[in-house]
Amino acid sequence: MRCWTFLKFHKVNFFMKNDQSHFQTNPRIRNRNGSHFLFIFILIFQTFFTLLFSGTDWRNTANYQIDAQLDDSLHQLEGSETIVYINSSPDSISQIWLLLYPNAYRNEETALGREQRRDRQTAFHFSTKKDRGFINLESVQIDGKSVEIATPSDSSDLGIIHLPEMLLPNDSIQIDINYTLKFPNIFSRSGYSRGQYQVFQWYPKIPVYDADGWHPYPYLNNGEYYNEFGDYDVTITLPEDFIVGASGTLVSPASEIARMDSLAKIGALFINMSDADRKRTLKKHESLSGVSTQMKTIRFVARNVIDFGWIADRDFLVQKDYFAYPGTCDSIALWNLLLPENAKVWRNSLSIVKNTLTLYGDICGPYPYPTVSIVDGSKSPINGGMEYPMIANITPQRFDLLMQATIAHEVGHNWFYGILGFNERENAWLDEGINTWAECRYFDRFVPISEQRILPEPLRNYLLTDFTHATLSRLSFDLVTGMNAELPSNLSAEQYPTAQYASAIYAKPSIGLALIEKYSGREKFDGAMKTFYDEWKFRHPRPDDFRASLERSLNIDLSWFFDDLIKTTKRLDYQLQSATSKFIENQWITDIIIRNAGDLFTPVLVLLSKDGNMLDSAWIYPKSNRETFRFKTKSKPSLIAIDPDRLTPDVDFSNNYSKLPILLTPILNPDKPDRFQVFFLPFATVDYTNGIQTGAIFFRGNITPIRHQFIIKPLYGWKSTRILGYYSYKNTLYDRVGTEFNYSIAVAQASGRESYHFSANKAVYPKFFRNHRRDFRFGLEYHNIFDLHSFDPQCWTKGRTTAATGSWKSQRQWFLSEREFLSKLRIGNATISGIGSNLFAKISSEYIFHHKLDQSESLNLRVFAGFTVTSLTTSLPRQEYWYASGGIDPSFQEFFIYDRSGNTPFSPLRNWHLANGINLIGYQKYSGNRGAFGINSEYRFRSTFAFCDFGDALNRSDRFVGHLDLGVGLKIGPLKFYLPLYLNHPKDADGLPQLTNFKSLKYRWTLELDLKGFSASL
Repeated sequence: MRCWTFLKFHKVNFFMKNDQSHFQTNPRIRNRNGSHFLFIFILIFQTFFTLLFSGTDWRNTANYQIDAQLDDSLHQLEGSETIVYINSSPDSISQIWLLLYPNAYRNEETALGREQRRDRQTAFHFSTKKDRGFINLESVQIDGKSVEIATPSDSSDLGIIHLPEMLLPNDSIQIDINYTLKFPNIFSRSGYSRGQYQVFQWYPKIPVYDADGWHPYPYLNNGEYYNEFGDYDVTITLPEDFIVGASGTLVSPASEIARMDSLAKIGALFINMSDADRKRTLKKHESLSGVSTQMKTIRFVARNVIDFGWIADRDFLVQKDYFAYPGTCDSIALWNLLLPENAKVWRNSLSIVKNTLTLYGDICGPYPYPTVSIVDGSKSPINGGMEYPMIANITPQRFDLLMQATIAHEVGHNWFYGILGFNERENAWLDEGINTWAECRYFDRFVPISEQRILPEPLRNYLLTDFTHATLSRLSFDLVTGMNAELPSNLSAEQYPTAQYASAIYAKPSIGLALIEKYSGREKFDGAMKTFYDEWKFRHPRPDDFRASLERSLNIDLSWFFDDLIKTTKRLDYQLQSATSKFIENQWITDIIIRNAGDLFTPVLVLLSKDGNMLDSAWIYPKSNRETFRFKTKSKPSLIAIDPDRLTPDVDFSNNYSKLPILLTPILNPDKPDRFQVFFLPFATVDYTNGIQTGAIFFRGNITPIRHQFIIKPLYGWKSTRILGYYSYKNTLYDRVGTEFNYSIAVAQASGRESYHFSANKAVYPKFFRNHRRDFRFGLEYHNIFDLHSFDPQCWTKGRTTAATGSWKSQRQWFLSEREFLSKLRIGNATISGIGSNLFAKISSEYIFHHKLDQSESLNLRVFAGFTVTSLTTSLPRQEYWYASGGIDPSFQEFFIYDRSGNTPFSPLRNWHLANGINLIGYQKYSGNRGAFGINSEYRFRSTFAFCDFGDALNRSDRFVGHLDLGVGLKIGPLKFYLPLYLNHPKDADGLPQLTNFKSLKYRWTLELDLKGFSASL
């Protein structure tokens, strides 16, 4: 984050809510006249009133009157606004900052542009000038006098007004601004797309001034806002056929209010139609729809909010309903503006809004505004949802579980962040973490666990049966900790990569808050949350304020949460080390030794049970890495569990139980920590030698990474009548964040061979953005090829090979480019029938470079060189040769090879390509046993590509000739189809002339399964 100069001031309490009179007469507020003295008297009275009934903090206010005129033909907006800024601080202010967020889309030199480059998001980079946006300030006046705007050199979306006079405490100032806004394509949260205007972060506004001074944050995609509270009076002029949803209440004209009510009746009919009727109605509507050039002016009013946004579309359908809290007379208007093609997805949306208002009202306090709107933003390429006061912009989700979660989450943000006004840029975990905790409470209250499955009926009863909202809410934390990539939760938002942002800002704080709730009791915790909300609503609390309020209400020390869980990457790994039970004086005494392999300590629930019946449970709070706890029960416990409900941020629950019964589970379900869970999947494959093979895959370690993983794959070959199989074990260890170490053992019994592998791997990467990764690998291999019927004798030699391997790989990413450098060493001993034992060493290096030329164009380059060291009298096994057209996998690491016998086109070095070695497409079976050199280039345009390769494979007596190929190809998903059009030495390939007849097509085409892609991947 850019360090701005902040000033420290003492705190004084002041709170003021302004009415619309500030906007009616456009007064020269700072004039020293009678009305001004009356205004100051009112301010002093309100200050005194607030001192009596509030806390001790002050808060400034910014009120806005905005007049906006939309030009639909140019996708522009002409705006004029009046800001009344009230300085309630004890400080004299010499300058005022402005947030000019539409300028984030002006060019790539903005903070957003730099962020896009860092995150390798290329759409904005490759956009044209007409696709970008800006805001031009035509005039800026303070109390009727023109002033200049200064702009930081690296932030055109920020402006500074140097005041002609100091703005004194308890004084106010009026700023009048005329501006032109050009809407960009939607690259982030605002813009124009396919007839829809998403008008958010669209007007000049004043950031928060608090005890730390100004907070002028530039616009970023990863990180939200910190705005002053105020009142908004917004007038919008636009074509009359647009339907508009906005923050606030539509107050005029009466004709538009009546139109919206009429549209809501039509929308109710449409929503309740059958799918077939909806399609017919939609088709008829599309044939009759036109574009109006007549204009209308509508007006919205919002009180005591931190922002104002709106969305406009001609295609919206409208739903409307009402909600009222029990015992109140005032009802809240609920609006849903949806696109007709998504009607089925939105059918229950307002019921979800009602439930959200109910829940948040119970855990915090009633919703204080007169309207709630949820709008369909699916014309944007951005997925998910985004909250603003009284309105949430949501992309419809495919699954009902995700749709409920998105609506509940975004509407819930009206409390966390909207009413509490958190600093979302510096303390993003406050609003997202607390709101994710509340979202979990929504599902706990309104959605039975059987209905929380992610898939729709009837699939939910067979697939992903255990994949519920609770699993989803914790998933990012489990994934990131499993990858050893966690970060503290108290960093500023721009410091996080996307994956770590979800874990650190949403999941980890939510887990901690749910643990505090369970530990202290739901009723007591809800009371504490209400107290915090009542104390700090509309006042910008900070983490220390949240901590002080919770600790005071709960009367417990929460250092483990605020100091350790939030501020560090300390890990918790409770383990049940031992348990002994003795029968003493008519009761069972059980001593449990709990070890913490990590350095984070939290309260945890311990449960003792027998045959599924609970004997005892208690909360404990270990303070050291090894502690003993004693329990007394009437019966001897058969099961002891630490944290059976997975409430803590434990990184490994499998060691929390005294025993783990084996459980077979279909693939694609989350791991059950209370079972030794083995996933299975019926499996069938086919190859030339064995024909169809059937069996199953049994494995441990599924959606979330675990330390101990294995795979068992027994198969039966119906053609060969052989029992085949593959078996592997992997153990992953972590040194620290940014370093990973694992080792694995594998055994394979396959057609005509047996193989044994051992490998040890270490990966090192940056703590934050993983744009540079280094991998070190050491391995031992043994292969015995005892039957050549399963192997192509031109490429394979019968016998035993023992090898030691080592490799070093470095991967690096930049904005448009990425590169990979890989060096390998293979030292082996081959025992060949009739020849004897032969020593050899193979050394190779390759460099891969990928550069993106446009959104649909890229250029790839690869350089490879390798050579073999061996004595002149020995014979190298043919599988260790350098083959011109690619690899044959002598280490048997490739699983997607149909045929190694050479009897079908889908055999390496025929029409099936393994990207390795020289990669001269088209030169099948041309090889050398001494050295290899290759240069591969590829130009991609969307799904097509052209390639050119040059190199050679050398024997001992060969001289360098230089083989060349040219061709074109097609990539569809993971499959790449190559067609060489020209070979400069066809006699070393298929012996055919160039593609002058179609016979050569039979030999030239090549297919590759490209799961990794040509470029380096971190």
